Amino acid sequence: MGSASRYVATLLIATILLTWATTSWTNRASGLPQGGQNKGRILYLANSLPSPIGALTAAKPTSQQGQKEPLNNSLLVFSLPPLQGGGASLGGPASIILSLSSDKNSSAVVQGLLQIDTLKAPAVIRTLTVNSTVLEFSLNFTVSPLPLVQGSTIYLSLSASSISPQSAQVFLHWGSTLASSRLVLPITNYASIDSVRITDAANNENRTFNVRAPAGFNLVNIVAKVRDVFGPDITSLGGDISAVNITITGPSGPLKSANSVNMSRIVPPGQDNLATYRFPWYYTDAIEGSYLVTLDILDSQGVVITDTKGPYSFALGPPVAPFPLLAAAISAGGLGVAGLATGAVYVRRRRGREYLAPFSYFERMTGGEVPGGSMVTVEGNTGAGKTTLCSEVMYEDLKRGRPCIYVAADDFPERIRDQMRNLGIDVAGYENRGLLSFVDCYSAEAGRIPTEKLSVSSVGDLTTLGVKISSALQDQKGTCLYLDSLSPFVPRAKPESIVSFVHAIGAKVRGLDGKAFFTMSTGSDETIQRQMEDMADCVIQMEAFEEKDVRRRRLR
Repeated sequence: MGSASRYVATLLIATILLTWATTSWTNRASGLPQGGQNKGRILYLANSLPSPIGALTAAKPTSQQGQKEPLNNSLLVFSLPPLQGGGASLGGPASIILSLSSDKNSSAVVQGLLQIDTLKAPAVIRTLTVNSTVLEFSLNFTVSPLPLVQGSTIYLSLSASSISPQSAQVFLHWGSTLASSRLVLPITNYASIDSVRITDAANNENRTFNVRAPAGFNLVNIVAKVRDVFGPDITSLGGDISAVNITITGPSGPLKSANSVNMSRIVPPGQDNLATYRFPWYYTDAIEGSYLVTLDILDSQGVVITDTKGPYSFALGPPVAPFPLLAAAISAGGLGVAGLATGAVYVRRRRGREYLAPFSYFERMTGGEVPGGSMVTVEGNTGAGKTTLCSEVMYEDLKRGRPCIYVAADDFPERIRDQMRNLGIDVAGYENRGLLSFVDCYSAEAGRIPTEKLSVSSVGDLTTLGVKISSALQDQKGTCLYLDSLSPFVPRAKPESIVSFVHAIGAKVRGLDGKAFFTMSTGSDETIQRQMEDMADCVIQMEAFEEKDVRRRRLR
């Protein structure tokens, strides 16, 4: 027995996974539409017999010519091809719907047996009355919850015995529009959205775009990877997913050009069982604002599977200032990220000091400064320059006389001061004047006694941290907050608590017409990162890399 089978066997034995409950038989003349009393995944009996095993398929019969085989003291077996991926579940109301006839008025004991891999559920046995007219009988039962793993195979076995009179023959009919014997199983999560990327014309992942980008650059690409556990063998149509539909909703509602529109499949399922779908949206005469992307999967039987991970968001904004759409100005519709005068930033060493050069382009992109009332998320890998960028922006605020709060969650405050001095930034005078306050979240975690006026004993104590920040704000108009970084919070607090904390503190700073910067290392927590991006007025993405032995940083 394979590992997948052993896994299913263990679950089945432990919890008695398949329970055949109250059953009821109904019959009616064949040819009239009947889908069974239970909703579920319909698997039609297919393929000619006698062969060792027939097939179960999602493809509905299209011909009036079907198959017919006697059930007398014989066993007819039909199977679903092995699942090509995991994640699907089986559980709930189910039905076996059979089209039967006999050459004489007769009675027979008909047995149906559902089997998963090598495990057999208790058989369903009923005595039926049949005649020369093809009648449809529906057996309803209940399947207890069961996860389906990759490689799992579902079998349906059918037989008839104790036929009276003994000379009579009972026939099973399938594979036609008039007699479509089928199995209705409550299988869920058999198709889902695995991931979504939103990219610009240069195929760079982005969430903000230049609303006035020239032709050819006014492009938002939505690329989705879709998982299908059944694969191409379940239907003669080449796959169980018939379409992935996309709807883009802008400030004025759903877009006419992207309202439940089919995405194009550009890559068929591979060994990872993922197919890639793409929708290019060329925006012309679009308006500034936030846009939401929702996706739906349509299976081969017309069942709509709603994506539970979305919606996904992006924004259109002006190419330069105002600030909230900085990323749009630096992405495909604007200047790009190559070259020192646009989006590439590097570290220059001079007489033992480290400078972020050039920094002036950042101010040009923001129209001179980051406006009040803004919330900014700064993302990047280790060494990308998140702390350096926040130090530069904060220094500009201090020079303009704005009070600032620096929350040190990823390093000792004194070390951060040293790093600022190495950048040519001396904040001692601003601290003496009461314009700059440090909140120490790191020292206690590192086993040192905090020396700052404001500190917390644990970086995971968000309530106390919120109180300390509120105390430092003192309701001063225009106070700016720089929290570096959220990443240490991730292993110590629940994601929803972190997001709620950021939302509350960000709203308070905004209410004072200040600005709130939150840094976060990429890969810390995808859920938090996505929600931070949705809350922020701007997302700054940074990356550290080596090029010709020169340490460079890329910002967009």
